[in-house]
Amino acid sequence: HKAKDKIRDDSVDCYATKNDLSQILASISSRPIPSAILVHVLRQSLHNDIPSALVLESIAYGSLQKSSDFQKWLSERDEIVPQSSNSDCVISSRSHEQLTIQLNRPEKHNAFNQVMRDQLCEILQLPLIDLSVKCVNVVGAGKSFCSGGDLDEFGLVGDAGAAHLVRTSRSPAQLFNLLAPKMTAKVHGACIGAGIELAAFCKKIIAKEDAFFQLPEIGLGLLPGAGGTASLPRRIGRYDTALLAITGKTINSDEALKLGLIDEIRSD
Repeated sequence: HKAKDKIRDDSVDCYATKNDLSQILASISSRPIPSAILVHVLRQSLHNDIPSALVLESIAYGSLQKSSDFQKWLSERDEIVPQSSNSDCVISSRSHEQLTIQLNRPEKHNAFNQVMRDQLCEILQLPLIDLSVKCVNVVGAGKSFCSGGDLDEFGLVGDAGAAHLVRTSRSPAQLFNLLAPKMTAKVHGACIGAGIELAAFCKKIIAKEDAFFQLPEIGLGLLPGAGGTASLPRRIGRYDTALLAITGKTINSDEALKLGLIDEIRSD
């Protein structure tokens, strides 16, 4: 599939087996608008540099936040009960040349919220400024690496233009990209949405055997919005990225290794 991605043929957006075909068609039938916008974005991603690809992703994501599909999903979900968030959503420690960054909302499987985003951006300034940091490891506390965007915060956007400016000015994806040669993601448990989208920027992804991966955003009426349309095509190609995103299928660590989504599986 990576070889096929070298062909600049925008008439092809996804390759699938017979087993996946019915699921793809059902997903497209259910969510035609986000599916179409996703492949429009993916067609351009590899022809742009990563910063430009991230800007395009944010604009597309913002347009879908006001779409009928996403509004329908919001209206049908269970009522949200506000919960307090751990003030230290990201913690870090340093040992000589190595910096370890831990996502720290274990009670929410490290769901990615605004506080986590801002704290992660702040901590990632250190290895950008201090060149003595040679290695950055990203891990997750508790049972999961990251379960994706915090659904409690979905639908809170008022001004779509302002939200786009926030996404592009406080972007963990941009920082992961800048620091990619130094970065290793060590993932386990749920690695969903933002969890794998950000990890995919890293030079290396090491997964435990219990890790599983999913891009569920199309089912919500959105598209991967944490950098996935830029990072994932560069790891697995745009066709397999489209397949995972449109179907929302879950894959295990063995399947992810075969796909090239991760680099290594460790049992410890």
